[in-house]
Amino acid sequence: MVKENHRQYSYTWEKLHLAVLCLISDDEQWKRIRDAYTSIKIVRLEKEKFPPHLHDKYDELMGILEKYEEDFQNCSDRSEGSISFAARNMSEDERRKCCDIFISLYDSVTRYMPAD
Repeated sequence: MVKENHRQYSYTWEKLHLAVLCLISDDEQWKRIRDAYTSIKIVRLEKEKFPPHLHDKYDELMGILEKYEEDFQNCSDRSEGSISFAARNMSEDERRKCCDIFISLYDSVTRYMPAD
């Protein structure tokens, strides 16, 4: 990987680092997924902030979350946010897939960071 581009992706790396830290907490799995998504979604970490070869992985990650958007909009009890709703309603396989993608994105972006 080209280390001279590290500044371009340092913010992305920082947010993915936070997401991975969320994934290793002691909370229930759906809460860890919720917090990981929140760490990148709230700050609007869009796919353009990722190296181009990771855009499809980013889309896949967001696609899992967004597939619950319509159900959330049709839900009579919206006491929780859409991210919590999605994470709570995901299947075990979807949660595992989310964890895998978060870690893969983090690993890939880390390769752009200098080794201090």
